[in-house]
Formats: sequence, structure tokens, C-alpha cells
Amino acid sequence: STIEHMFGQATSGIELLESRDPSGQSSLNAEDQLAYEVTCRELVDGWVESDRHVLPPGFEDLPLSFLAVLARSVDRARLNGYDAIRLMQAEARLESSFAASKLATMAEVAHCPPGGAESPVERSTDEIPYAADEIAPALTLTRRAAESQLDQALALRGRLSRVWDRFARGGLSLQKVREFIRTLEHHDQSLIDDVLNRCLDAASE
Repeated sequence: STIEHMFGQATSGIELLESRDPSGQSSLNAEDQLAYEVTCRELVDGWVESDRHVLPPGFEDLPLSFLAVLARSVDRARLNGYDAIRLMQAEARLESSFAASKLATMAEVAHCPPGGAESPVERSTDEIPYAADEIAPALTLTRRAAESQLDQALALRGRLSRVWDRFARGGLSLQKVREFIRTLEHHDQSLIDDVLNRCLDAASE
């Protein structure tokens, strides 16, 4: 497997004891397990070849939750130029995925009534008029920038949800996403769907 290729045959001699809930089910999730394994292997320098790190085939196409852990564990100073470009591609996927997640959360904020830490989970059917005023200081943005990003978020979580889905999987850059929004947000849904049917896959290549 990809993980075995990276780790080689080295063993750390450390075993992780899984905690269990009252029903007997393991409470250790796969991402925690992977992060632990990465740390143990790094301690014994178990996935390097001589003086450099070597990325295995398919590294940049790993599931994003795994890729986020592994990409942070690579010493880019120990990559050759070929693998440095592959790491950069992997990081671009992660950048898009995190940006999509942030915009999705921003769209949620737009429907959250004001409240404190102990407030119940509530959503307004309509967009909260002053949502940008909440977003701007939280992200150290100007109000105008907050409004612009909020508009993008609402468009992506609304009629351009197919673009958001591809963005969240790391298949589109933020620049391309903004171009889709600029071009399509004022058109009716049938035209949006037609354009996306013809262009979305090509934009992801």
C-alpha cells in the first residue's frame, strides 16, 4: 500500500492501545491512528531513503484526510525537484479543500442568530443581515471583503453547489471557483447546469 511504501519495513516497537466506549466499540478513529503511525515511523526514520524523502506513487491523490497528515510530515528540504512539485500539487489540493470548508462554514454563519457560548443551535431561514459584521472581525477582513466572501460562500452552497463539491475535493483552485461564480451566479439554474455539464470536468483537469 501507499502507506507501507512510505514507511518501509521499519517498526517502532510502540503499540497504540485503543480505548473503548461502554458498548465495546473502538473510540480511536482512522485519522488519529494514521497520525500516530506517522509520528512513530518518523521517530525511527523509517520512511526515508538515505538522505532524502521519497514520495510514493499516488501520494498526491490520497484521500484528503490522510493527505493532510502526511503532507505535514514531509521534510520538503529532503525532496528532489520532482517530488517537491508533487508535494506542491498535494498542498494545492489541501488548500482548495480547506478554503471550501471555510466558505461552507461562512454560509452557516450567515444563518446563525446572535448568541453566546451557551446558546442553542439555531438557524434562521433567511440570511442574517449583519452576518458580514460578524465575519469581518473574526477573519480580520474589511467589511467589504467579508461581504464579498460571504456572497461567494452563499452562491457555492446554493445554486453552484456542484462547483463547491468539486472545490471541496481539491479539484478546483479558488481562482477557477471565483470565475465560475462571476460567470454564472446571475443566470438561471438550467443554464448553470448546462455550462457545468460541459465545463466542470475540463476545469478540474
